[in-house]
Amino acid sequence: MYKAALASIQAVCGFSSAELDMIAGIMQLVHFPAGELLLKKGETSLIMYYLHNGSARHYYIHETDDIDNDITIGLYTPGVWVTDHFSFTSRQPSRNNIVAFEDCELVALHVESVHNLIAKSQAFLKLGMMLNKVQLTDHSQSLLSAEERYLDLLNNNPQIIQAFPLKYIASYLRITPETISRIRSRIK
Repeated sequence: MYKAALASIQAVCGFSSAELDMIAGIMQLVHFPAGELLLKKGETSLIMYYLHNGSARHYYIHETDDIDNDITIGLYTPGVWVTDHFSFTSRQPSRNNIVAFEDCELVALHVESVHNLIAKSQAFLKLGMMLNKVQLTDHSQSLLSAEERYLDLLNNNPQIIQAFPLKYIASYLRITPETISRIRSRIK
């Protein structure tokens, strides 16, 4: 069950077989039903999750003029690590939520367990490298046009387009659903 998560770690960190066995020993398999929060605003992120099955969404509520705008900052499908990077690294309460969009099966790595491994061997400091490899693309800061952002997502992460409704994809790309519809009609 932990094979894909360990392969992901190995690709970044290059651990020995014995070290990978130690990491596997601290992993936990967890399940979240659709709609359940993996992380709630105000909580500190102390766990990194490897998404084995399902999908999850990372978002915040932007409150303006008495209207809550739900802003998507991450869309996750199997094969990626999920965490609130800022909260996890700073040990500050999160300003965001992470929700299971579909029923999720995840492999959890608790920061306390990782620290226990580091106490046994400094080689495990390399696990920090893994966090830095987590995709932190901020499409709102992109210099790409709306069409280029959509095409980039379509070409590099088509599973996201298949797994999530248009409104979340549009929010993630910082464009309107209508713009995506126009782009789709042009590229067909």
